[in-house]
Amino acid sequence: MTAAIILFNCRYLGRALGEMRSRGMTIDEALIPQLSPLGWDQINLTGDYIWSDALVLDADGRMPLRLPTA
Repeated sequence: MTAAIILFNCRYLGRALGEMRSRGMTIDEALIPQLSPLGWDQINLTGDYIWSDALVLDADGRMPLRLPTA
């Protein structure tokens, strides 16, 4: 389970960095090695699960990144 969570987080961290770069945002490359894929606040291991037919996925079949509000 831990390996799956880390893989999920690594892929989304990579997507987030790619999206930030594509938007022209400045990224301090020295901080990237400090990112950790070990967080799992977004993973619900023991609670209620809500299944929705209205789940919006991107073209790759993944949940879209949360964009900052302006």
